[in-house]
Amino acid sequence: MNKNVTSKEHILSVTQEIAKNEGLANISIRKVAERCNIAIGSIYNYYPTKSALIIAVIENFWCGLFHRDICTWSEKIRFTESFEDIYHKFYTYLQEFRHNFLQQIASLTVAEKEAGRKAEAETFQHIQKGFLALLERDTQIREDIWDEKFTKEDFSLFLFANMMCMLRNDQTDCTFLIELLNRLLYT
Repeated sequence: MNKNVTSKEHILSVTQEIAKNEGLANISIRKVAERCNIAIGSIYNYYPTKSALIIAVIENFWCGLFHRDICTWSEKIRFTESFEDIYHKFYTYLQEFRHNFLQQIASLTVAEKEAGRKAEAETFQHIQKGFLALLERDTQIREDIWDEKFTKEDFSLFLFANMMCMLRNDQTDCTFLIELLNRLLYT
């Protein structure tokens, strides 16, 4: 076996591939070391425990949403067009991991689950802030709909919660929600 040191990013990338293709339950330090062609001890230089490696995989999963430009948008398009684009990118990304990754999260330790929830919450907060920024930037939205009982902040939270519900229910089509938003925001 090659004893050359590899990068932390390479180890994480190989582990992410194992999680994606074989599931979280099949991650082992030995398997990762074999696939990286390095000594087992080299893994521990970067990840002191298997749990630390799994936590890094979960955090990387949620960060992966942003590496796919899920929250990029053009200033020329309406909020609803940006939302629809984000929805479809999010849906596609989740589908890649749904069958053998997300379902196995139940088998994680308490610490691993907590780290996963933290990374998930940070990702969700980022998306909610993105929705709010999009609402602020869209000058075509009627201003008369906003007041102290119907704020942009509450609206973005409501919209995010509904989007997540639809994604959890594996809804590929968000046409009805987009039409509802168009009627509410623009007419």
